[in-house]
This record gives sequence, structure tokens and C-alpha cells, in this order.
Amino acid sequence: MRTIPIVLLVLLFLAQPAWSSADSRIPSEWYDRARSDLEVAELVFERKVHPPTVCFHAHQAVEKLLKGLVIEHGRTPDQIHETARFVHDLTLVQPQMEILLPAAGALDRFYISSRYPKQGGPQIGRAEAEQCLTLAKPFFYLVEGKVSARM
Repeated sequence: MRTIPIVLLVLLFLAQPAWSSADSRIPSEWYDRARSDLEVAELVFERKVHPPTVCFHAHQAVEKLLKGLVIEHGRTPDQIHETARFVHDLTLVQPQMEILLPAAGALDRFYISSRYPKQGGPQIGRAEAEQCLTLAKPFFYLVEGKVSARM
């Protein structure tokens, strides 16, 4: 049986998660990254190449936008990639977010197959890439009044 050196255990215990740094607790930085990811998704879609990349960046855009909103409400976002869970949690402070729950669930279904080959989930072609972009944009529209000045 292998044992783990005590030094390694101490380092793992003391390690800070990457998202705990001061600059990543600034909502505007999350909103800027969210807008960048959406722009990347749109550019890749326009070039008619790499449909999974479009879905990946559309999902990342929404995830980062939602994490920024969570931070803006004084909470630390969970280290998850489930946009539906973020939307559900945000409905407690922004009930209008509930309208986005189906779109978040749909985007989440594309996440694994957009990121990893042959890991299940739907196959992603041009139609699915367009669907991912269509699903992502309402998140920005709904919160635009709240975050547009920072984006």
C-alpha cells in the first residue's frame, strides 16, 4: 500500500482554489470574460468551423455571467459547470431568472460533448452550434440592464 507524504497532505489542505483570489471576486471581470466567450463563440460560428467549440464558449459565457451575478449578490460561486443550478440559486434573489432555467438546462446538455470527445451527450454539428448561441443570448439580454455598464 502506498502512503501519501505528510507534506503533500498539508499542501493540499492549505491550497487556495484558483477562484478565491481577490481579482476573481470582482463581478465586472467575470462579465468581461463572459462577453469575450460569447464573442469567440460568434466568431467561430461565423467561420463555419468547429461546432463543438461554439457550444463550449457559449456555455462558458453563460457560466461566467452567472458566476459574476452570484458574486454581485455577495456569495462565492460553487466550482461547478451547471448553469441550471446557478440559475435556480439566483432565482432566490432575482425571481425573473426562472425564465432562463430551460435554456440553462439545454446548454448544460451540450457541455460535456462540447468539451470532451466521445464522452456522451448530443453530437454537435452546425445546427446545434446555432442552438447554443441562441440559448446563450437571452441570458445577456435579461441581465443587460444590470451588467451592461460593466461589460
